[in-house]
Amino acid sequence: MRKGLYTCLCIVALAALIGLPLWFGLQKNGAATDASETLVILSPHPQAVRRAFSEAFEKDFFERTGKRVHVQWRVVGGSSDIIRYLNAQYASAFRYHWTSELGNPWNARVQAGFFRDNPDAPDDARRARGAFLKSDVSVGADILFGTGSYDCAQQAGGRPRDDPPGFQKHPPGWAPPLKPPTGAGATPRGHHSPGGA
Repeated sequence: MRKGLYTCLCIVALAALIGLPLWFGLQKNGAATDASETLVILSPHPQAVRRAFSEAFEKDFFERTGKRVHVQWRVVGGSSDIIRYLNAQYASAFRYHWTSELGNPWNARVQAGFFRDNPDAPDDARRARGAFLKSDVSVGADILFGTGSYDCAQQAGGRPRDDPPGFQKHPPGWAPPLKPPTGAGATPRGHHSPGGA
């Protein structure tokens, strides 16, 4: 009887150790907010950067659109951890789509081929790539924020580039993106370099 009581107390303590931080974290981070939209961001940044970005973005979004947005952060580790997470999540989500929804067999060629364009790939890999690009397979994140340019370029090369239904590239009131300067030492028009040139 004593052993059973000890086991029960250990289980309750473990549940409290895991459950209470999650409960208070959800309450603090606004799981039940009055936001009409949620923006999910994957980032390796520390909490101070995430908080500053969230507050500024939520305020700016409301001022521009009159709608409230809640920024939800997914922190899975550093840049390399995020890339591994994305690759694994996309592979898992697409495997389910390919096998369960489309009824196709999963093999090493499909797994290697669905993620990248390769005109020399076997037929089943090219079909998988086409199915991936046409699918709505998702990992539930909107933005990859804060990895290096190499990682972002690699991820952009493998993901569908079609915008989701209803997506607007520039909602009313938002300024169009600036074109980056080109050439060594180039500065955008109207800006001056630190040397005064």
